[in-house]
Amino acid sequence: MNKRKLVTLLLVLLLCISLIPSVLARPSVAASRASTVSADDSSDNDNSVANAKKAEREKRQAELKAKQQENKDKRVQVKEKIKEVREEVKEKRENVKENVKELRSDIKEKKEEQRKKLDEFKKTRNEVKSKCREESKDNKECKNLRKESREHATKFLDASAQRLLGILTKLKLRIEGSKFSDDSKAKALLEIEQAVSKINSVVDRVKALGDNAKPEDIRNAAKELKNIWKDVNQVVHRLTNKLAAERFGGILVKTEHLNTKLASILDRLKSSGVDVSQLESQLSDFKSKIEEVKTLHQEVQKLLESNDEGSRKQATEKMRLAHERLKEAHDILKEIAAKLRESKEGKEALETNTSTATV
Repeated sequence: MNKRKLVTLLLVLLLCISLIPSVLARPSVAASRASTVSADDSSDNDNSVANAKKAEREKRQAELKAKQQENKDKRVQVKEKIKEVREEVKEKRENVKENVKELRSDIKEKKEEQRKKLDEFKKTRNEVKSKCREESKDNKECKNLRKESREHATKFLDASAQRLLGILTKLKLRIEGSKFSDDSKAKALLEIEQAVSKINSVVDRVKALGDNAKPEDIRNAAKELKNIWKDVNQVVHRLTNKLAAERFGGILVKTEHLNTKLASILDRLKSSGVDVSQLESQLSDFKSKIEEVKTLHQEVQKLLESNDEGSRKQATEKMRLAHERLKEAHDILKEIAAKLRESKEGKEALETNTSTATV
């Protein structure tokens, strides 16, 4: 009996032992399942983050690309605007040149007309002097000659005035097309308008005299027009000199750019081992000439601000001297360019600066 109980107890014990692995395995399965689910969730989270980063990156790239395109479009617009402005300025200058050319021809015609009227006036005046002496001054022929002489005199005055107006109109166009400052341009145009007003006043007065003008009235009008001519002549010379000085200043700026470019070329050749000592000496002479020209140009500009004839003559002389010095500088420049072309390195250096303008 006891033996049977012992066997039964052993069987029960074996059964319990066999169940232990199964019981222990259940938490592991659950943990595995939980781990799998957790891994899946983590993978989904990683994908979401990656997708979000990718979307953000694509957004930034799109924004950058749009900004670059916007900047490119702006640059194109600016270039087109600059081109339009240049074309407009070029067209205005061409129009001014064409108008000045036409006016030059018109002034020439008016000058011929003035001479013609003067010759006619002198002819009738001489006839009056030769035929209408004291004893016959009241006859019909003399009266007609005197009347004809007065008519020719008034026509000559009108032709002289028209020539003056043509000169001032031409000068006005040149001033308007110049690069004067707004203030200088306004002052110059005001001077011209004042001169035109004075001339028109004399013209109106001469026309009002009519066919029965008195010799004294004609002489007074002629005297006034002569004085106006002197004043206008000074204005024209001074403003013409200012225009020449402005144009000369533009040439001077280009020449200074040449000096900078040549210095750059020589530095490049020197760094390559080329002996440029002689060229540097010539460039130094070139620079000295340009500095002298700059000083003369500044003196000319100051002198032209004055209205007196002495200052105008000084300005003319200094401008002549500046042209001579600029020509000397240009000769030095040609020598430098010729020597640079003698060597392969110098020729290549010049070719890389094909945009360099000559004086």
